[in-house]
Amino acid sequence: MSEPEIDEVVKWAPGAASGVIVASGTGATASGQGIDTANVGGPTGIYSDAGGTLYIADNRALSYYYGRILQWPPGARGGRPVVGYGAGAGSAALSSPGGVFFDRHGNLYVTDVFDGNVQEFTQQSTTRNGYTAQETGHYWAVAVDMNGYATTTNTIFIHLPPAVPPSVSITATATNVYICQPVTFMAIAAGAGADARYQ
Repeated sequence: MSEPEIDEVVKWAPGAASGVIVASGTGATASGQGIDTANVGGPTGIYSDAGGTLYIADNRALSYYYGRILQWPPGARGGRPVVGYGAGAGSAALSSPGGVFFDRHGNLYVTDVFDGNVQEFTQQSTTRNGYTAQETGHYWAVAVDMNGYATTTNTIFIHLPPAVPPSVSITATATNVYICQPVTFMAIAAGAGADARYQ
């Protein structure tokens, strides 16, 4: 029985006699059995952002090509697949990723050697455009990017006005009527919210 192949990403400081292993793993077994999604199995490209998080092009050569980009934070013991987890030439898959690059908008570009193309993975984001305060207090917003970095807005104080007491006004189709003349009454609620109920 042969020993498993060890794949590593090693960081070398300028002039250093040895490097430091920053990401590692074992190669995948035949036919993709036993793949560990948290470890590298064939690193072919790398990108480091300003915070030291690595983005590793991981190319597991099996009976088919199984490529993805791993996000590996500083000091982490494992990575997290962020794109291309699978095989094939589709827009969501990577067969043999190589070069990795992010632009200033957070869009990811990957060279796919086996398919002979460069794929763009556009940064997707969702933002809540509105919030209704439920009580008086201090409020702020937190935005988190795809790398997990968060930024917090300034704090504002919101003072909610006191609740308006509910009331009901009643009107009639007539105020002076003869005996047996029909009259219709109409009740209108105010300050009772959207789901007012009364009888």
